[in-house]
Amino acid sequence: MLSLSLLIIASMMYAQKLDYRITSLSMKVADLAIDLSAETILIRVQNQGKLRIFPHLNNSYRIELDEDMRPTSYQRMIHQGELRDSVFTSFDENHAIMHQESVGKSLRYEISAEARDIFSFLFAVSQNPNPCKNYILDGDGRPWQAQVSPGVRQRIRTAMGTMFARKHDIRMVPLSQTKAPYVDMITHNFFDENIKLSLWVSDNGIPLKAQLRKNMIGMNWEIIGIR
Repeated sequence: MLSLSLLIIASMMYAQKLDYRITSLSMKVADLAIDLSAETILIRVQNQGKLRIFPHLNNSYRIELDEDMRPTSYQRMIHQGELRDSVFTSFDENHAIMHQESVGKSLRYEISAEARDIFSFLFAVSQNPNPCKNYILDGDGRPWQAQVSPGVRQRIRTAMGTMFARKHDIRMVPLSQTKAPYVDMITHNFFDENIKLSLWVSDNGIPLKAQLRKNMIGMNWEIIGIR
């Protein structure tokens, strides 16, 4: 545990490069890689498309951040199954503009100046030992409130070893009845008032595990490496 803690501390001194596996129904369904700096979050989700119950994935996400880890722009390159798309969202004070290439249209909508996308939200919770109770999220033009529980300290096992982490349970509450357009399955799965979302974070602010459950189906993101 000491060597693992030193590795995590060292990773916090520079930009983080984190590797995860995504599992569902006890099967690995994709690899997830995250490059994180103070200005940018880069995410890549890939698999070989060998499971019939899970589509081929080669999605990438790029989020540019301000000094408070709120997004200024959000680029998604989507290739999942037969779906290919490029979606770019820019944020400016109290409004956002989302352009979806597959439909050739731009959607302009009002938004809270405090709003975040799902990825910058998860890292904002991770980086703050005492995160806010409520966050406003942008779900492709539909506002949501993420209600975050206080952290509960637990000892968990990971592929990198056993360590202590704080666990937060997160509840998603829609703030509008407006139906948002579908963009991609990774982000879409988070915006559902019936899900149960939990996040485990190391003492040094690295997200170690996320668990998303709806009814009897679950999906886990588990860390397997720090580069």
